[in-house]
Amino acid sequence: MKVRIIATGKYKIAAIYDHDKCPVHEDFIGNTELRSQVKGSLDSLLNKLEYVANNGFQLLAGHITHEVSKKYKIYEFIQGRLRLIYFHGENAMIVVCTEIHVKKSQKADDSVIKKAASLREKYFEAINNNELEEIKEN
Repeated sequence: MKVRIIATGKYKIAAIYDHDKCPVHEDFIGNTELRSQVKGSLDSLLNKLEYVANNGFQLLAGHITHEVSKKYKIYEFIQGRLRLIYFHGENAMIVVCTEIHVKKSQKADDSVIKKAASLREKYFEAINNNELEEIKEN
């Protein structure tokens, strides 16, 4: 499994690759449709990820991030209408695991949570098998 390091400090924020591309990274830098809809929120979300990488979660209010699945230990970052699903990985790594979503309802989409749970399982398998490859941000 490959992950792209998108912010680093006290913690590493890593985004999971989907085959040969990194959807989260592409959302931040190359998704012109998403950027045209929510540019300010997208920039603020990236700033939050950098903040968490440097400082951790202790100073963040609950409306910025919260648990969306106790069963799978899945969380989401919140910025305006944007949602970014993540889980806590090994060695101070925060792993974002789906593309950035625009909120459409009160509750997190079940298919997104299931995808994140599957990716979380694959991530820990890769850790256990020493098959996690970290790609550094350009």
